[in-house]
Amino acid sequence: MKQGIKKIWAIIVMVMFLVMAALPVMAEEKPLVEIDIYSVNDFHGALRAEGTKPGIAILGGAIEQLGAQNPAGSIILGGGDMFAGTLDADEYDGMPVIYAMNQIGFSADAVGNHIFDYDQKIIAKQASAATFPFLAANLSFPDGNLIKPYVILNRNGLKVAVIGVATEETLLKSSQRNSQGVTLLPTAETVQKYIDEVRGRGAQIVILLTHCASFQNNKGQITGEITGLLEQIHGADAAITGHSHQKVFGNYKDVPVVQAGSNGETIGKIHLLYSRIDKKIIASNASLIAVNKDQWKENPGIAKMVEPILTDIDKKYNGIVAQNVYPLSNDRYGESTLAEHFTDLLLKGFNADIAILNGGAFRSDIPAGPITLRVMEQAYPYKDQIVVMQLKGSDILAALEYGIGNNSIGEVRFAGVKLGVDIDLPQGNRIIENRLTDNSSIDPNKQYKVVTNEFLAKGGDGYTTLTKGENIRYAGDIKEFFNFALRNEKIVNYRADGRLSIGYLKLAS
Repeated sequence: MKQGIKKIWAIIVMVMFLVMAALPVMAEEKPLVEIDIYSVNDFHGALRAEGTKPGIAILGGAIEQLGAQNPAGSIILGGGDMFAGTLDADEYDGMPVIYAMNQIGFSADAVGNHIFDYDQKIIAKQASAATFPFLAANLSFPDGNLIKPYVILNRNGLKVAVIGVATEETLLKSSQRNSQGVTLLPTAETVQKYIDEVRGRGAQIVILLTHCASFQNNKGQITGEITGLLEQIHGADAAITGHSHQKVFGNYKDVPVVQAGSNGETIGKIHLLYSRIDKKIIASNASLIAVNKDQWKENPGIAKMVEPILTDIDKKYNGIVAQNVYPLSNDRYGESTLAEHFTDLLLKGFNADIAILNGGAFRSDIPAGPITLRVMEQAYPYKDQIVVMQLKGSDILAALEYGIGNNSIGEVRFAGVKLGVDIDLPQGNRIIENRLTDNSSIDPNKQYKVVTNEFLAKGGDGYTTLTKGENIRYAGDIKEFFNFALRNEKIVNYRADGRLSIGYLKLAS
């Protein structure tokens, strides 16, 4: 009996101890809670420090130091297109970036269009290796477990929901082969459904982690795809954007919006002040933090991981392909002597009438001097097949019309024709004059031999008329062709030839 009483008293004492232990916590619970959201978007595998790119070790160190200012209330998020885009990352299927993001402590990453630079088996491998989920509420994958719509985090005693949103351009601006079977759901409707769902699960803060583009004018006004979404939904407390590579910070209506440029050169920060009494956010602020190589200490663990990867890449790709006399520049939305020369190589290599490539295929300049395999991979990083086909003149003209001055996709790249263009006219009427190499004009009813890449041949970037080709044949890997062609050329001596005259000036004879 006495033994039983002792046991009861022991239990009572233990319960009282637990209650007393909990009291200070309850007493110390503050009415105002600070949440700091740090974000990086469009990193594009920029592992090494070069130029204005800080590299992943410095970026990781900067995020680590920032997060230490509010360790219990900080969230680190990726705005999509984090893995693909450099030889350093792509050689290893983007895995070095994922391992680094694991170490840094990312809580989620939005699905960007460039995730489909990899096939879905590799995406599955990436998702399995990541300690954070890939989020896209408005995308449906054949593997229903691969991508999640949202995640709910606990920060400073608050439930914070992060809902992923892919850009509605995802399937237009990605490999048609690798995105096969993926469907885009109605974005606003789907996002609202999940906002309501997470609120029902007790989420006190809702963050939209998107790869939707945003822009900002000199008056600070925010525009772009994200504003269209915010107009159609309610209940979001903050929005992280990507895709356009712009630096954006501010508010759209009452929602703080941020986009941290690209390549890890800046970090987005959204600061939220939540009132437990009012049960809502009572103050917010959006800002950008520059990632200066001289200002931040690198993360030594990440630096150690990356070093052998970069060394291996340099050894493997230091072979010289050709010598370059003049710098080959690349402005995605303007002139690109790089793209001009490469489309010329395609035109001649396949004895075609017209060569057409997308502006986004070319990603960097090629300086004067030796052109190494690594430089080539940086200039044209994407795996793709060459496609040769017969195409009506009217469809060629429509494709050129669509791509000229199209700032949503980048300037169309072409060879075999000179164009006089007035971009102030409506699309479909911009080409005032065109002249083929034999001085004839493109006949709308005639069939021409066209060489392009598979991405465009399947309608990528919205080039729907290029899907109408006939007698289609695949002619090998486009990167291998460019390397071969430059090796044969040995000395690259190219200057701009004025093939596109905007404004309109009559073409020279």
